[in-house]
Amino acid sequence: MNDVLVDDPTLMADQFVSAFASVFITEHLPNPFPHQTCPETISTVVFFPSDVKTQLLSLKTDSAMGPDNLHPRMLKECASQLAYPLYLIFRSSLSLGYVPAKWKISHVTPIYKKGSRCDPLNYRPISLTPIPCKSLERLVSKALFGFLQDNLILDDSQHGFRAERAVSDQLILTYNLVTLWYDQGSTVNLILFDFVKAFDRVHHQTLLDKLQSVGISGNLLQWIKSFLLDRSMRVSVGGSLSNNVPITSGVPQGSVLGPLLFLIYVNYIGSSLTCKYMMFADDLKLFLHHPGDPSSPASAILQFNIDTLAATASSWELKFAPGKCVHLCFRRGLGGPFNHEYYLDGIVLNQASSHKDLGVMVDNKLRFHPHIRQT
Repeated sequence: MNDVLVDDPTLMADQFVSAFASVFITEHLPNPFPHQTCPETISTVVFFPSDVKTQLLSLKTDSAMGPDNLHPRMLKECASQLAYPLYLIFRSSLSLGYVPAKWKISHVTPIYKKGSRCDPLNYRPISLTPIPCKSLERLVSKALFGFLQDNLILDDSQHGFRAERAVSDQLILTYNLVTLWYDQGSTVNLILFDFVKAFDRVHHQTLLDKLQSVGISGNLLQWIKSFLLDRSMRVSVGGSLSNNVPITSGVPQGSVLGPLLFLIYVNYIGSSLTCKYMMFADDLKLFLHHPGDPSSPASAILQFNIDTLAATASSWELKFAPGKCVHLCFRRGLGGPFNHEYYLDGIVLNQASSHKDLGVMVDNKLRFHPHIRQT
């Protein structure tokens, strides 16, 4: 704190909560998003007491309690007695489009990632939210996923948080294409993008506009709005809690519904691109192949797509970290390395000989030697 190390748990908790809150964005008038691009709508979620009981019985009894101090073991062992009362509460919450204030409080535990342990931003905020709310979220999420999949709304290039899709699927699709083009003698340029705190920078009104554009309406849209707004968090360190801090942007960390809401938020980020792209949640890559040495038109096309992607992300209050974005060039033949420079927000992208992509170290000769040496 003020360049002075502290070891008091309360002061540490306050420092962490201030650091985590610093990445939020403040409300402003966003660019309008086109409404009702999907002819179908979903305005409510249908479920029964038996569905609530199933949710309670699926709880893991070794999970931690939420801020409401309701233990999952108690909820699970009393599932038969609690299913109908909770069903009435859930149904009332959805019909009124209202999420109780106590369900919108998160208790956050900082988990170290990498870098200096003295920097709070080198810790990942792991949130605990009330378990009854998460049970309702699962019912809502199931209905929303079904609606989105039935109407083919989700971008097919997106593999994150989706059933029957995994990291390995996306990697196989990506490098099968890269290998195919590489074996044909093409030059393949792959740009790996790194978002800055993407889940925390989701602009709430823009997200609500996008939800409406894909057909989410009525009480369900109002419920999601209530779910998003007026949230708060406290950080727990050594048994001490920080001050309560409002959450002004982002999808709720630690929630069940948050990942799906994020997928909807970034769903059309590639709609104006002319290059092929792939996504896994907030990991995004785009690539372009062309025969032989790259021509000026090919380089210009890739730069245009980088600029287009950056402009789209910026209009949605998302931004990239240019210093962490990487250019990999896969190229056969003589002539030395291809040193064409690509720019993101005026900063030259680092051209690497190898880089980690979704946990796999990839080199520009497709030999995977760096990954093998690390395992």
